[in-house]
Amino acid sequence: MSRNTFRQLVDLEKIRLLLEAHYKVTGTLSAILDADENILVAVGWQDICTRFHRTNSAACARCRESDAYIKAHLNDFNGEYLDYRCRNGLRDVAVPIIIGGEHLATFFTGQFFYDDDKPDPEYFRAQAREFGFDEADYMDALSRVQVRTRGQIRDYMEYYRCLVQMMAEMGLKNLELSREVAIRIKAEKELQESRDFMKKVIDSVADPIFVKDREHRLQLVNTAECELAGRSREDMIGRTDYAFFPKDQVDVFWENDEIVFNTGKENVNEEEITDAQGDKRIVVTKKTLYSDMDGARYIVGVIRDVTDLKKAESEVRKLNAELEQRVNERTSQLVAANEWLQREIFERKRANDELQLTQFCVDKASIGIFRISDEGNIKFANDLACLCLGYTPKELRSLTVFDIDPTFNLEVFQRHRIKMREDGSRTFETIHRRKDGSTFPVEITVNYLEYRDKGFTVSFSRNISERKAAEEQLRQQQRQLEELNRTLRQRVKAEVAKNREKDIILIQQNRQAALGETLEHIVHQWKQPLNTIGLLIQFLQASYAKGKLTDEIVRETADKTMDLLDHMSQTAEVFRDYYKPEKEKRVFGIKETVAEALSFIEPEFRHRNITVETDADPGLAGHGYPKEFAQVLLIILTNARDAFREKSTAKPRLAIKAFAEGKRAVVEVTDNAGGIPERVIGKLFDLYFTTKEATGGTGIGLYMAKSIIEKHMKGRLSVTNVDGGAQFRIEVGSSRQG
Repeated sequence: MSRNTFRQLVDLEKIRLLLEAHYKVTGTLSAILDADENILVAVGWQDICTRFHRTNSAACARCRESDAYIKAHLNDFNGEYLDYRCRNGLRDVAVPIIIGGEHLATFFTGQFFYDDDKPDPEYFRAQAREFGFDEADYMDALSRVQVRTRGQIRDYMEYYRCLVQMMAEMGLKNLELSREVAIRIKAEKELQESRDFMKKVIDSVADPIFVKDREHRLQLVNTAECELAGRSREDMIGRTDYAFFPKDQVDVFWENDEIVFNTGKENVNEEEITDAQGDKRIVVTKKTLYSDMDGARYIVGVIRDVTDLKKAESEVRKLNAELEQRVNERTSQLVAANEWLQREIFERKRANDELQLTQFCVDKASIGIFRISDEGNIKFANDLACLCLGYTPKELRSLTVFDIDPTFNLEVFQRHRIKMREDGSRTFETIHRRKDGSTFPVEITVNYLEYRDKGFTVSFSRNISERKAAEEQLRQQQRQLEELNRTLRQRVKAEVAKNREKDIILIQQNRQAALGETLEHIVHQWKQPLNTIGLLIQFLQASYAKGKLTDEIVRETADKTMDLLDHMSQTAEVFRDYYKPEKEKRVFGIKETVAEALSFIEPEFRHRNITVETDADPGLAGHGYPKEFAQVLLIILTNARDAFREKSTAKPRLAIKAFAEGKRAVVEVTDNAGGIPERVIGKLFDLYFTTKEATGGTGIGLYMAKSIIEKHMKGRLSVTNVDGGAQFRIEVGSSRQG
């Protein structure tokens, strides 16, 4: 046990408050130092010590030397206290604090002079010069040192002696308390270790063990009990049996519990319990009453599984009954006949049973079994052999091996028998012929056996039709593979030609669809100018009818009409240039290409009140074919227009956003037409797939758009549903303009 310190045993704060109160009344300083001269409490120390002696290393060494001297001589003096002049010239008085026979601390008072032994000023001036103190300050501090009579010191020390005695008693009580606490901690530790040991012992018992309180709640269970219930220990503690076992069983458990609680007697009872696997077990439960020191009562139970024992007892009873019956039967037989005859009957019966069992196994075997005589006659055939050949057992036993195997004749059969006798067994493939004349391949394994100096053969026949069919199929596949390899080049060439022909048809169809779209866009572009020209002609007619037609009006009308016709011509040129094929890839502005595509369809968008919001990075550029890129945009915009029209969207809106993403230029076109059904979105880019059959959709546009982006420009075109609509995303190689 570690040594207790004074700080641990005494309330130093309360002692400090007590000494401070005494200092205020008497002006007498005091201090308590531990066994290692460390200051625990210090009250009212003189400036000459705190400001000078204790702050100077040499002077402080004298102070510590004085402290050590007092400590060393406290046990040797005969008075009530030790009076000592320190090496720095002041008086110190000390009383030891002894607790439990150990000197744990020292009580000091001092830093004063006796009235009959006043200080020598010259001594202290010399000391100030020795230690380098400011002489005036040092002497001023000396003047404030108290002067006491020896009677005052005796009275003070009587008070301090009582105080020290009180501290010692209080410390002793604390020491005893600490020792008692240590003993209790040790006892609790030993108790816990004992509990842990008992827990391990209980858990090592194979029989389930439990402890219940008066309310039938589980307070302790071992591992075997947890395994029986299929629950963890934490899950079981504090709960009743109703949480783990069937109610009808627990009702019986509780009834036996109450017998123990009410009588206090041990109860042993056989019960039925359902374990964690759902199996019903027969157990013997022993329950004993236990009362703790507080009078609380518990049931301690041990469960022994006797299910297997019960089964064994049942089997023993059954065997005893059978044995008794056999004995009775044997006795009756012995009375009826002699012993030798009965043994012979028994042996023959057993042999017959074994023979019947063997016959049953042979008949039910999953392989055909024959026994053939040396002449080729079929002496035996099992059920499967008869079934495979279509004969009854009696019919088959009237045939020879040559009747069921067309490849065999007597000569071949005799050679085969000689070879088989030499080797002991032989396996080969042949053909068997059914009763209806059909044949099937078989694998025959023949074994030559000798029994009671007589040789015979047993043949095992396995139908290998499926194996032969599989082998034939494998050979056909091999031939097909060889033929495929031989004709692969011609087929590839033919397939390439067919694909080229399909591509030409697709391109032609796409051009026709594009031409229709172009004509539709030109109609929208020309509609307003044509309306204006019509109004100008009507104006000329009205002016002529009213007699107001002048040369100036004719000239102005002609100029406006020519301007409108020139604008219409330029529009046609723009569409013609747009559909001219490009031969080489180049860098093009994404924002400008988006604007160009929008210009083709914008008049129709205005006509249908379709709002378009564009957010494109001005410096963003793509690398590829700008006209084909614009054509893809136009296909997507046209599909959006059709979706708005088909779904009658109240406020149709398109958002076009172009931005850089890594080394890619990305264009996202988002509509609010309600999105694309999930069942078709995965097939949207398939060739000839369209959701617009009723309006003449061809299913080519989006297929060609994906082909342009992903095959021609090595990019990516995808579509997803977003909130309230669909979003097409185009990704191509990126470049910065300027």
